[in-house]
Amino acid sequence: PGHHLETLSPWRPDLIAACHLCGVDAPLLASLVGRESGWDPWALSKSGARGLTQVMPATGAWFAPGMNLWMPAENLIVGACWLRRLLDKARGDRRLALRWYHRGEYARGLVPQASHDYVDDILQGAN
Repeated sequence: PGHHLETLSPWRPDLIAACHLCGVDAPLLASLVGRESGWDPWALSKSGARGLTQVMPATGAWFAPGMNLWMPAENLIVGACWLRRLLDKARGDRRLALRWYHRGEYARGLVPQASHDYVDDILQGAN
């Protein structure tokens, strides 16, 4: 719940713009944001991920230097383009790209149930 595009105001225009810029499906990104931050632009995880798309500062600094992860429009661009990068690396495999978004693209070993649940929830919310 809360992932669908109809419920996005005031972030809907910024989300649509980020999706167009980065080539990401808007319902997929909306569902990811709903799961990651609950649409709270001030969300801060225990590990330090921030904003709507919960980007880690080191990832943002490396991938999109100069972008302010606390600015919703910029955070959505960084998150959308990061997701696009992961989708490309995963050759369009949405499950794998989302698992990498959740765990880190270099995470190894058995995938925890929490990651499976995360991916299932986002994909279900994107439909």
